[in-house]
Amino acid sequence: MKSRIKKNSWLQDITPSEYTVGIIKCTVRFLLILYLFYESILPAIVLFPLWFLYMKEWMEEKAIGKEQEFRRQFRDSIQTMAGALKAGYSVENAIRETNRDLIGMYDANTRIRKEYGQMVRKLDLNLSVVTVLNEFAAEVKQEDVTNFITVYAAAKVSGGDSIAIIRDAARTIGEKIDTEREIQTMLAAKKLEFEIMSVIPFIMILYMKMTFGEFLSVLYGTWTGCIVMSICLVSFTLLLSFIFGILESAVIQGSKNLSRIDTDREIYSVFGEYHQELMEQYHVLGIDLGYRTGNYEEENLIQRLHYYNSGSTDHQIKGIQYLTDQSGQAFREQVLAYMEQRYGMDLVKKFTGTTEKWEQTETEESDMEKKTDEMTDAMERVNDSLDASGSQTEGEDMEEGPSLPDEENPFRIMQKIKKEGILSVVIPKGKKVSEKSVDLSGQASKRTLKKGYGTFPTRKGLDQTTEKLLYNEYLLKTFGYAFRQDSEQSEGTDESGEKEWQSDRSDALAYELEYILQGKGSDKENLESVLFRLFLLRISGNYGCLANDMGRVAEAEALAVTISALLLMPEAVEALKQMILVAWAGGESVMDLRCLLDGRKVPLVKSADKWVVSLSQLPLLLTDGGSVRGNDSGEGVGYSDYIRMFLFLKSVPEITMRTLDCVEEALHSKHILFQADQCVTKLEIQNKITVYKNLNYQYPVYFGYE
Repeated sequence: MKSRIKKNSWLQDITPSEYTVGIIKCTVRFLLILYLFYESILPAIVLFPLWFLYMKEWMEEKAIGKEQEFRRQFRDSIQTMAGALKAGYSVENAIRETNRDLIGMYDANTRIRKEYGQMVRKLDLNLSVVTVLNEFAAEVKQEDVTNFITVYAAAKVSGGDSIAIIRDAARTIGEKIDTEREIQTMLAAKKLEFEIMSVIPFIMILYMKMTFGEFLSVLYGTWTGCIVMSICLVSFTLLLSFIFGILESAVIQGSKNLSRIDTDREIYSVFGEYHQELMEQYHVLGIDLGYRTGNYEEENLIQRLHYYNSGSTDHQIKGIQYLTDQSGQAFREQVLAYMEQRYGMDLVKKFTGTTEKWEQTETEESDMEKKTDEMTDAMERVNDSLDASGSQTEGEDMEEGPSLPDEENPFRIMQKIKKEGILSVVIPKGKKVSEKSVDLSGQASKRTLKKGYGTFPTRKGLDQTTEKLLYNEYLLKTFGYAFRQDSEQSEGTDESGEKEWQSDRSDALAYELEYILQGKGSDKENLESVLFRLFLLRISGNYGCLANDMGRVAEAEALAVTISALLLMPEAVEALKQMILVAWAGGESVMDLRCLLDGRKVPLVKSADKWVVSLSQLPLLLTDGGSVRGNDSGEGVGYSDYIRMFLFLKSVPEITMRTLDCVEEALHSKHILFQADQCVTKLEIQNKITVYKNLNYQYPVYFGYE
């Protein structure tokens, strides 16, 4: 149909002998009408334009046939060219070799032979292959050729796979030809009916003239008969026009359907080029807008649609969604869909009853942080006083005042944590803290992002709490965290055999979940922040356990009396007792963290029989180098359980964008070019095509991971 618009580009292929046959056919048809309806040559003067209409119709049909014939020839030629390239020929020599092969396949007067011969002559004149191909496309003006050469030229410049491009082009052209043939097959019966109906009136009149000519004689040779036969001819013409209109509407609808099928195939093919590593490692579908070239332009998508043989269809992007849009909503939706389908809701049901308790911990953590700061400052003042009381005074009789030895001082542990950080006392012996770091300014959560546009459907069905729990389980299964145990990362698979946490991200942050929680630039900083939060939570619970243990409270009070006596401050016994209890709870918390980082569990709420650190052992935690560790309770919570709780307490946008930071860094560490805000997940295309003559058809096409 498209050739009716560009018919002149194919009329040159009609040979003189074919023109002669066409003229004879149209003339015979015209003379037959004059004979059957008028039995005179005189009406030819008036009806002569009818001959031109017949001739025009014949030329249009012939031009369509020439174009279809050329398309098949072109498909065969590029298949031959692909074979030559695969054999090691350069593009220039492949064209020459294809030209030689075409000699045995087609006659010398075929269009494909002429065009390839002309390309060879231009190559002999030292014209570049890109110039020769572009001139070939300009000369032919056929959509398959134009699209193929456009994509091929772009791929040649960017270093694409020439053989694959040519092979795929041949395949897509063949598929399109086959689809068009199927539509023509479906319309064949209707066309045959139309042709039969067209000739029936002629046969009827001819039959009556030959058998009962005397009955029709009154219709010939008189003005009345001429008028009657003219009316019959006009009526017949109108009837044929009506039938042709019905047939034409079927052709138009078939062309519309074909266009939709083509566009659907093309957009599915485009999304079939999804980012493989993103899908394999993170189960997220997206296409790299730059196709790993770093040239992030939306026009790349249009070019890929044209590559998959969208023909003369005009594509306009009406909506596009990137992974980072709406604070990573697109990424999050895919993760939730994957987790729901892969694991189901049973994965998070056991946590739904504990979320309210988790939310309460934020207040406890804040209160304990304030209380710990106050107590630590007070401990520091006490230690300063003890140091001053134990110093020597000037004079002849210098005497050493009363003091508390360091090995008996319960406050030193809290002072060290404040000055040197929690890492200085909790890292188990034999464990090393990662020194990896990243540039925060380049992270997706920090930089200015490319934003999509348009309106797309959003995922619905789960409540907010369930979604958070399900997403957090994805994080725990997919990303690494501090001192993750060998049993948790066994061959990078879960119990179902599916790939999970990747342990070979050499250049990315090792403590990914800690980064997601804290967002700092180094593993050490993130781990420090998470462990200190965990330390505060453990102090809160351990302090409550101590306060209810009368025996240990009495021990603390006795030590408080001793220290108050050394300071000559008997009124400070109660305050000193509370400071000792906080320091004792801190020491027990240090032991808890050592146990957690060693891959073991601790009771969520300590009981007296589960207590590990005695008051006399508290100062020794400064010098044991992490060798003294708590006992595994066999029940309770592990480090990952606390990570799960902290993740739940973070805001959804913040945690999602930091997840994308980790994705980018992990892929970059494997030298894979990837930017989350240049990764397309949903696309809406407005399409426009000329389906018949000057009739345009517009329709939208949408694709998205649902």
